[in-house]
Amino acid sequence: MFVFAYGSLMYEPERPDALRSVRPARLPGLVRRFNKRSRARGCARHLAAEPRDVEGFVDGAHRVSLALGTVPGAGLDGLLLAYAPDAADDVLARLAAREGPGYRRSEVVVEVDGAACAAVTWLTDPDSGLVVELDLAAQARVLAAATPRQRGERALGADYLHGVQRALGAHGLRDPYVDALVGLVTGGDG
Repeated sequence: MFVFAYGSLMYEPERPDALRSVRPARLPGLVRRFNKRSRARGCARHLAAEPRDVEGFVDGAHRVSLALGTVPGAGLDGLLLAYAPDAADDVLARLAAREGPGYRRSEVVVEVDGAACAAVTWLTDPDSGLVVELDLAAQARVLAAATPRQRGERALGADYLHGVQRALGAHGLRDPYVDALVGLVTGGDG
């Protein structure tokens, strides 16, 4: 069973014990964007490294963050995760619970090693109320504001962004959008 990963699944995969292989792959027609509100990728306000809230991204005592989704574009580089067949049902159930609202499970055809391969992935649900359109600078502010002072088990805020950049780089891939966003978040060239 094949899963196309383009965000946190590249470095926080479900059931890593059942992974048989991980290979670079490309999904034509889409690009990644931080375009989905995510409470799960945010942090408590008192734990945030950034002292300023971002208007519209505070829920009580919690900083809401952004999660990666998709929009139309030239092509989306990511990873093809190959799972053992006996783990397929469990992996798909875990992914459905993890991805939640704001995404649609989709059957896609990705390009891997010069060939086409059918895979499952979760793409942005454009009809979801969680989808937002923010400019790059606003995305950087939201991610920075939702980053905790200390890292936990799961990447939150800008740590999620940095994890995506590291996962792409580990496979010889780059995404100019991710690199530009890292540059804004870190105040350097990324």
